[in-house]
Amino acid sequence: MIALLVFKEKMRLFYSRYEMFVTPVIRFFISFATFLLINKNVGFMTRLNSMVVILVLSLACSILPYGITAILAGGLFLAHISSVSLELALILLVCLLIVAILYYGFQPGDSYLLLLTPIFYYLKLPYAIPLLVGLSKTPVSAVPVGCGTFLFYILQYVKQNAGVLTNDTAVDITQKYAQIMKSMMNNSHMIVMIGACVISIFVVYLLRRLSVDYSWVIAIVAGAVTQLSVIFVGDYMFDVS
Repeated sequence: MIALLVFKEKMRLFYSRYEMFVTPVIRFFISFATFLLINKNVGFMTRLNSMVVILVLSLACSILPYGITAILAGGLFLAHISSVSLELALILLVCLLIVAILYYGFQPGDSYLLLLTPIFYYLKLPYAIPLLVGLSKTPVSAVPVGCGTFLFYILQYVKQNAGVLTNDTAVDITQKYAQIMKSMMNNSHMIVMIGACVISIFVVYLLRRLSVDYSWVIAIVAGAVTQLSVIFVGDYMFDVS
């Protein structure tokens, strides 16, 4: 535990000393991972589905606030979707605007969490982000984590149903897009994961503030157990695998 605290202090000193150089590098890699994630999953527009585009956007975002990066990522996502279905792009635009209003209305200072959360899901590490947020942030940061989880599942939904969503002759247009909204909003897996993340952040935050030895270790273990418990309950209640 002492070694971890020493390492944390060394990292803090290193960052404070070289912040001018470290911050743009971190922003570049987060932006690059975000744009790559979008292009790999919904890269329908050939002109934008290019490594050159990703690099140019990432270099620009290395000197821009995370909020601007999130807006550019949303624009890239909608551009890809609009190339195959303008109607679907409009529906997703409404969903993104709702997320933006919810996010910027509660916690506008943690835009990077909005970007990092889908990246952690893509890396198969969704259970790590609530632990890290609970250890370093406040419970309000559960808002961008929840919004980031929602965005990841939108991305997955579009990827898995692209053929059906873009087939205008499959069903009546009204029925088709009503089904899209219903499928996205009633995704039991997404609801369970958002619940697990939010509750885990609260548990980790409360326990790591205790004035006891190894409070961080206790918080991490309790947070992990909390996530597994919520997912187990969700599996039982909503029949989620």
